[in-house]
Amino acid sequence: MSHAINSASPVAFFYFDYQDQANQTPASVLRCILRQLVESLPTIPESVTDLRVRSRDFKEPLPQHECERLILDTLRESGSSYLIVDALDECDGLSNRAAFLQAIKRIRQDNSLRILITSRPHVEDVRKALESFPQITIEAKDQDIRTYLRQELSRPGVSEVVGTEFADKLLNELPERAHGM
Repeated sequence: MSHAINSASPVAFFYFDYQDQANQTPASVLRCILRQLVESLPTIPESVTDLRVRSRDFKEPLPQHECERLILDTLRESGSSYLIVDALDECDGLSNRAAFLQAIKRIRQDNSLRILITSRPHVEDVRKALESFPQITIEAKDQDIRTYLRQELSRPGVSEVVGTEFADKLLNELPERAHGM
């Protein structure tokens, strides 16, 4: 089944950055996704404006369950929507990742949402949580890595920094140790 993206289809994106794990709780990620979905709509959903009016004086960030509810409300109003979650394996700790995966399962109730999640395949909880969904395995072949390394090593000025012996060692050992990454 083909689903064309049109200009009215909201797209939200989140990248889990291993260097910023403290700020990537499930609630903060969902707030980010909600903001992106709402910003891409021509009008703000009533449930979002109602909450904003009711909570004008609130200093606390929106809790996770409210984010989920508002995301579902927003999805109902938007028709087909897209969510891209990149580097889920970099989500801090099993508890945060498990909570985020559970939230995604609840949000996924809306059939108009199409989700693309990237993760390294060796992360067991992610693999298990997503095993019922279609999977695409992408991995670099040793020859691809060598080709890339040769290209980078041939750039101007690199030979002055990287000696021939070290370059040869990179070309021979790095592809084997990369294990397709």
